[in-house]
Amino acid sequence: MKYLPAYLLLIFLLVFRVQTIRAQEYQMSKPVSTDNSNYSGDNQSQQTGTILKQPIRIKLTNKDGSPAPEVSIYVECLSFPEKGDDYVISDEILLTDSLGMASFSLKLGNEPGEYTVIVRIKDYPSKQFLIYRFTAKERNWVFMLIIGLLGGLGLFLLGMHMMSEGMQKSAGDRMRSILSGLTKNRFMGLGV
Repeated sequence: MKYLPAYLLLIFLLVFRVQTIRAQEYQMSKPVSTDNSNYSGDNQSQQTGTILKQPIRIKLTNKDGSPAPEVSIYVECLSFPEKGDDYVISDEILLTDSLGMASFSLKLGNEPGEYTVIVRIKDYPSKQFLIYRFTAKERNWVFMLIIGLLGGLGLFLLGMHMMSEGMQKSAGDRMRSILSGLTKNRFMGLGV
């Protein structure tokens, strides 16, 4: 009975050591593809309240680089915009397939901003995780972009018109005589 705390401590250390050893057996990564530049699904940008166009993919391999099938992976949202907690993760617990791949989809909340998702292996140390980030844009962002572009172009043209009028008024005939004197020679005109 007096050795019970020591035995419990020994059992705890053995279990922790086994989990640490198991954690080093797997390597999580964001998969890549030659056909798709954003195959992992990370850093997508989508309108608020919609499902991301591409699924979010995770690749899990063994220490030797071979696929790790039938391993549980957990997904949870780390951060989201204020009042944007109406996001939906399709599956919060995933199981890797025979190729060591797992995927899920995410419906963004109705609040614009950045959503951050963490993917980890169950019962493994905190160093075994991946972070995915997504940006939710307001629904009318295209309209606002077009209005901004047209407004900027209009201000630019107005400024050019005002500048040319000002230069004509300030320089007038004197500027014309200087320019005509400098451009009599073809090469000098090209330089000017």
